[in-house]
Amino acid sequence: NMIRKHQRMYVDRTKAIAELDAKTGHSCLWSPRRTGKSLMANQLALWHDKAISEEEVGHFKYFDWACCATANLLIFQRTELFSGTYIGQNPSVDAGQYLVLALDFSDVDERDVERSFTKVVNASVQDFSEQYYESGYLKRPVKIDDQDFASSLSDLASTAQRSGQKVSLIVDEVDSFANRLLLQVSHEKGLDSSGYHEFVKKEGSVLRRFGRTVKKHSSTCIERMFFTGVMPVACSD
Repeated sequence: NMIRKHQRMYVDRTKAIAELDAKTGHSCLWSPRRTGKSLMANQLALWHDKAISEEEVGHFKYFDWACCATANLLIFQRTELFSGTYIGQNPSVDAGQYLVLALDFSDVDERDVERSFTKVVNASVQDFSEQYYESGYLKRPVKIDDQDFASSLSDLASTAQRSGQKVSLIVDEVDSFANRLLLQVSHEKGLDSSGYHEFVKKEGSVLRRFGRTVKKHSSTCIERMFFTGVMPVACSD
């Protein structure tokens, strides 16, 4: 939003949003660093979110609601944020239809993965709870478990489902800390992948528990998932 607000150079790739919305609910984008993955994740979150306030997106305002006859759903365009873009002129029916849980795993500290991962996930769940409860989309706040991120995610899914809401899960840099663990070098032992095995690959690792949790709730309320990363190695493991 800041790129367009300050009239900086912007290459329109929003056609990808329409393509993602038209396909299956779960997608991954793997590409080298500095190729626009985070920008795409941010755009997708703004497009899907049904409760973006004017304060959150700066000075952007909404078009009047318009009826999409093909799906009998309401869609909207944001006059400044998406004006002139492909998705703004060809809006998908998923516009403004979801509560968005956005996670960024680049913030996970590989020196203390378990605690840092829980902190990162819980912070986003807390933001999700405050935003959507205060705006009336959730019937109650989400219960945060300081010791178990999976419990927090499960309560988020349960709360959203009971509130009649669908969730779009967007995870940026899903393999960031995993790649740092994989490439961690010990001055004494050379390449050491023990941390990678502990927190990524083995049964009960944080990534496996995260994956099982979101998969479990994908059949109830987590209707869309979008992941970005550099290499599919961690997710494959």
